Amino acid sequence: MSAHRIANGGRVDRAATVNFTFDGKAYRGHAGDSLASALLANGVVLFGRSFKYHRPRGLLGAGAEEPNALVSVDRGQGRFTPNLRATAVEIYEGLNARSQNRWPSLQTDFGAINDRLGMFFPAGFYNKTFMWPRSFWEKLYEPAIRGMAGLGDAPTDPDPDVYDATYAHCDVLIVGAGPAGIDAALAASASKKKVFLLDEQDELGGGALADPALWPWLEESLKDLAKLPNVTLLPRTTAFGYYHDNFIGAVERLTEHLAESSFDSGHHAREKLWRIRAGEVVLAQGAIERPLVFEGNDVPGVILASAARTYLHRFGVAVGSNVALMAVHDSGWRDVFALARAGVGVAAIIDLRETVDQTLLDEARELGLRVILGSAVFGVSGRHAVKGIEVARADGSLQQKIACDALLMAGGWTPSVHLWSHSLGKLEWSEELGAYLPGTPNENVRCVGACGGKWGFGRGLNIGALPTPRDPAKIKAFVDFQNDVTAKDIALAVREGMKSVEHIKRYTTTGMATDQGKTSNLNALQLASSALDRPVQAIGLTTFRPPYTPQTFGALAGHAKDVLFQPTRKSPIDPWAEANGAVFELVAQWRRARYFPKAGEDMHAAVARECLAVRQNVGIFDASTLGKIEVVGPDAAEFLNRMYTNPWKAAWSRGGAAMVCCCAKTASSPTTAFRRGWRRTGST
Repeated sequence: MSAHRIANGGRVDRAATVNFTFDGKAYRGHAGDSLASALLANGVVLFGRSFKYHRPRGLLGAGAEEPNALVSVDRGQGRFTPNLRATAVEIYEGLNARSQNRWPSLQTDFGAINDRLGMFFPAGFYNKTFMWPRSFWEKLYEPAIRGMAGLGDAPTDPDPDVYDATYAHCDVLIVGAGPAGIDAALAASASKKKVFLLDEQDELGGGALADPALWPWLEESLKDLAKLPNVTLLPRTTAFGYYHDNFIGAVERLTEHLAESSFDSGHHAREKLWRIRAGEVVLAQGAIERPLVFEGNDVPGVILASAARTYLHRFGVAVGSNVALMAVHDSGWRDVFALARAGVGVAAIIDLRETVDQTLLDEARELGLRVILGSAVFGVSGRHAVKGIEVARADGSLQQKIACDALLMAGGWTPSVHLWSHSLGKLEWSEELGAYLPGTPNENVRCVGACGGKWGFGRGLNIGALPTPRDPAKIKAFVDFQNDVTAKDIALAVREGMKSVEHIKRYTTTGMATDQGKTSNLNALQLASSALDRPVQAIGLTTFRPPYTPQTFGALAGHAKDVLFQPTRKSPIDPWAEANGAVFELVAQWRRARYFPKAGEDMHAAVARECLAVRQNVGIFDASTLGKIEVVGPDAAEFLNRMYTNPWKAAWSRGGAAMVCCCAKTASSPTTAFRRGWRRTGST
């Protein structure tokens, strides 16, 4: 291991060594490590390249919010999965992972020339550039754009794995097993209700996993829940969608964390799709720390302060040996204090606020930490890793350089309201927190803990971008890290007439990456609000859609693949047709004979011969697959009106009784009814 793995602490099993590879190079980690923490422990800070500019990117977060560190995992023939977050990949013996969107290597990427030519690729340039000449679109523009699109490579071989699926019902479904979710589960279980508690991480605990003071409580609480017969605990399970009538879709990872040699992939399901109907849903998904917008905020080694604390306490890994903090919120101070107590060097604490809580200043003084108030970072030196930062007063004065190898950002917090929005719950803007909070519910659902805006992280400023002495129009201060959207792109969208957040989103692609704007949406809203000189709530809010995080097609398809993808229906004449050499086609899931070729005949010759035979003699057509349903009676139209999406209130009758004929191909209409001699009698 390297010096990045601290001597003590963390929840990993230091006695269990795990061997894995990244970009063909061998590394070692510990059981309990994520791919992100294991690489970080080995001194790796460069994880990937951004989409448009191919800029070097490192870790930003430690969980589902991660927009930068996307990797592909290769488990052999047909088991290639792209665009996995390194923060969510558990290492196992023999793991083979590689970086994406680079050529010929991660360190030396030819596509990085786009960064040098960035002035030619502003927001919306696709729509402006490829208009003329029109004939170039299909032959040149579209193939080139499609060739450059995407991050990871799409799999090409059939997926040999099996997947499981189930339906389940419970009284209370709790999404998120942090302190708030666990408390909710304990309370619900005491009333003998059937409770499901699920969490996307491999270990239940949420934010408590990064707080050693809570570990004793966490251990006892999980033991109590595990004993209860009315409680189901589901780690490694992501609730990806919230649908009507408290119907939740979730995917459980069953073998993704296991070495191939430890199970039979042909008989053990890779993932399991849960379709859960709940009496009540409790969302306890917590909140995501917000990055700060300034030049150089994407250099590998610039990371969220809360993520640095998670790597320290949960994985026993320091993000650097001499770190700095750029904060506009109290919580970042708490995080950097934790690093300092663990022996990590702290170069400086920079805070844009002129005054902060005196207890923070006192603790910083006790730890011997340098504090710079009323100032901001406006530049980061280094390309593949942080080497230092530039700091100035908000008015641009007192500029200075500070050496460091990592920069922590503390920009405030954004409640995770994606699933709440899926359920069509209303959101309300909180000026105090600078974030949208759950408002009026549409289902039987409630939010608890930080998901509902309740956190003990202190206070801070609500700010879109940090002040800079440089020309904002000439710098790259990133808002959406994966899609390379900058603050000046937001300003350009506003200048070009985009006033709604949905228009700004599509013009700039902000929030359209695989992280669905978890770290970018609020900053983009703040910047658009400033540019338009309108309150945030007047600009609107982007629509959150399932899935919450990307899921595999295999998990969603389940057993429905190969011969089970679509059942083949055979008519009574099918054996005779097969015995006589028929070529079949699928018609509405029925296998029907298309033609009967003789020796040396292709389809056209066989069809011509069969047509001639019918014209000169006689032919038989099997129409038994076009079965009809006859509904007869005075309330037939009303019955169908309630059963079908079509309006059937107008009935056609013969002899006083309504009769409607439905065919597998086409339903009867008023026109066909008249042609058959039925008499329209009006509404019933």
